[in-house]
Amino acid sequence: MGTAISVFSFLPYCQARRGNIVVDTFLTWLPRRAIDCVDAFWDLVYAGMMGLLAACLFTGALEHYRSGQTTMLLQIIVWPALALCAILLCVLVWVALASAFGLLRGRK
Repeated sequence: MGTAISVFSFLPYCQARRGNIVVDTFLTWLPRRAIDCVDAFWDLVYAGMMGLLAACLFTGALEHYRSGQTTMLLQIIVWPALALCAILLCVLVWVALASAFGLLRGRK
């Protein structure tokens, strides 16, 4: 659970710093503005997918809360970690949307 929380914590930071892997082999011939528009499109797709994952994690957290499920050995309740990861994904969605609109406005 700690590893998952730390990974989800750094995803928004990585997106804000534009630290994700970018493959631009096929777009190097385009003008910079066109490349920014393509990058903004993929940021919007990324935000949409992470929004879907956040909704699924919220649903999972709610189900684990209702069932009271715990880990097998340490008997730690599971739902708070799922809820925290879902919240961190919502932050990632916000950062991805902000970076997409920043690219469309000509800011990086």
